[in-house]
Order: sequence, then structure tokens, then C-alpha cells
Amino acid sequence: MRNLIADVALSGGRLAWTERDAALPPAYDVPLLSRTLIRARDGRLTGLGARNAGDVLVPVVMYPSRSRGPALSLSGGRALTRFTTRYVLWSEPDSLAYGTTSAGWPPDGLRVRQSGAWSLVGGRVQVTDLGMLDTRLDLGDQPADLYGPRVIWRTPGGPVLYRNLATGKGARVLAGSGAAGPVAIGAHRYAWVDADGRIVVHDWKRTTARVVPAEAARAIRLDGDVLSWTDRENGVHTLDLGRSGSAPVATGLVAPYQIDDDVLAGVTASGEIEVRRLALAVRARPELISSLAPERVTGGQRWRAQFDVTAPIGRPRLRIRRDGKVIRTLTPKGRHDLIRVTWDGRTGSGRTVRPGRYRWTLTGTGLTAVGGTVEMTGER
Repeated sequence: MRNLIADVALSGGRLAWTERDAALPPAYDVPLLSRTLIRARDGRLTGLGARNAGDVLVPVVMYPSRSRGPALSLSGGRALTRFTTRYVLWSEPDSLAYGTTSAGWPPDGLRVRQSGAWSLVGGRVQVTDLGMLDTRLDLGDQPADLYGPRVIWRTPGGPVLYRNLATGKGARVLAGSGAAGPVAIGAHRYAWVDADGRIVVHDWKRTTARVVPAEAARAIRLDGDVLSWTDRENGVHTLDLGRSGSAPVATGLVAPYQIDDDVLAGVTASGEIEVRRLALAVRARPELISSLAPERVTGGQRWRAQFDVTAPIGRPRLRIRRDGKVIRTLTPKGRHDLIRVTWDGRTGSGRTVRPGRYRWTLTGTGLTAVGGTVEMTGER
């Protein structure tokens, strides 16, 4: 009997998956398998690299007794996995586990999600801030999702709540009633399943909702302009939210699945993994998921920051401004969807800066078919 696909993850140009025994054995561990997405110079997907058994970043993924998952999530250079009765967050380039949570095994089906530096695992939202793991919100077994520090969840009575954990503000009610299934959040939209199995999608900048007659939608996801969901038979469907009047597309694949940028990875009817370009006009450019940095700059001391981006960017530059003037330009090294920067608190000419708040701008070039220049800003 052939193995079954247990988990699929796709992020930062890398496909990762696990395979399990079809008989659902007692607690067991399996190697993380991975392949690199190969793109042409214009960003088009052209193929996959060689299969690697035993990923450099994550050696194995562990499943509790009789479990079907989920146990794996990727976000750029970070991987969140189940491992030896707890969860482990791995990060490149260290290839080391630098944070764990002993929450124990959650019920099957409870979402495991890594989004930038933020984790949703065992019903808890945690953030890794330069090596330290900190719990910011405990949601128990309520359906939830997150995009960086932005969290959405459904309470037992049907209301849908939202909170941005980076601001320190309290929860906000997105829907007073009517939700009855899973929820999802992305950079520009949020969604939930109502009591009739339909998907209700809201744009953060608009007051009107789009209701998608999805026929008992189960798991739902928001990836850029793409809404996706599974049906009763685990079939995967997609919808281009960037086009008014667009119709749902049945992909022919089944869960587990993952969408990243313009690529869909899922399982075929014969039980094999298939990776393909989405049959949608995806136009997403890399966007900032989360940024972590000290609140203030102290003159003469090192300022360390990390930025997580939805897709790798080329030629990244971090420009630091004070009173509208660029005082220092830094060139990050390493992976360019998990960007770490250390600034010595000096100007380009070597002068120590004054203590206070400074504005930063991260720029780069998109490396996928969409391409173009991307720019992300913030203040510290």
C-alpha cells in the first residue's frame, strides 16, 4: 500500500510535504520532503528541482497517534512543525530550533499556521522576536487564522472578531452573528463561512461584502487576490477576487494543498503531488507580512530588525530617514523573504544618530512573473 500525503506547504519558492502510512499508525515521525520551484528569468514557473529527503532546515516532522495532521506550515525562511510532542519553530540560516511550545497535541483539524514571525499553534498566537518566543493571545479551540500580527477568529455564538497584536489595541467585532465555520485573513481581505456553507468575503477598504455560494465550504484560505476552499470531498476550488464577476474554478486537486503567489500545489486523484500555475490572472507583488524591531533607536547602540515578506525580493535596500532625509542605506544579506538587518546607529558618514524614532523604507524587485518594484514603509 502506497503512502498518503499528510501535509503540503509552499512558500518562498520551496515546496515541502510529508507522507504517512495509509493505516494511520501510532505516533511516528517522517522526513520532510522538499523541492525547489524553478522559474525562468521572466519569473514564469518552468519546473521543479530534485527531490530532497530530509530537509536541511527541518529533519523530521512528528505526528501523534492516529493523527491526520496538520503538522507543518512554512513562511519564507521559517518552518513550524510538530516535533516530539511539542511544536518547534525552525529558521534559516541557523537550521536550529529556537522556540518551542509544550501545548501538547491539539485536536485534528485545528489550524497550524506560520505567517512571518507570527505563529498560530495549539490555539495560541505567538511571536518570535529575535530569538525569544512570546505568547500574545490564547484562543483555545476557536476557529482562527492570522496574517502576521493580524488575527481573526470566530467565537462560539457566531461573532467574528479581529485584533492587530502589533498595536496593543483590543478586539474589534467584524460580524456580530451568522458565522458558523472556518475563518481566513489576508493582506487585503477577511472571510468566514456562514451557517449555509457560503463564504462571506470583505475587503478592508470597502463596506460591501461578496458572498460566494461555495456549497458547504470547509477549510478556506486567502492568498493575495485568491480565495480558495475545500468541499465535502476535499476538492480544492479557487476564485479570483481581483476581478468582479469572476467564477469559481474547480482545480481537480484535493487537500492538503497550498497556494503561494501564482502557484498551486495539491494532491491528484491518484494520490501524487502536483504543482501548477494558477488558472487565474494573479497579479500579486511581494508584500510585508510583519516587521519586528526595537521601538526606538538609541544613539551608538546596534538596532536589529527583521522583516518577513510574502515572496523573495531582489536587490533589497533598507533606507533609514530622519525628518524626511535619508541618513543611512543598508543592504541586507541572505534570504530575501526573511530579511534581517543590523544597524550600528550611525549615519553613512559615521556620525552617531540622535536617540528617537526613525522612518524606514524597504525596497526591492519582485522575482516572480509579476515583477516590478516593491516598497514597504514603517516607523521606529
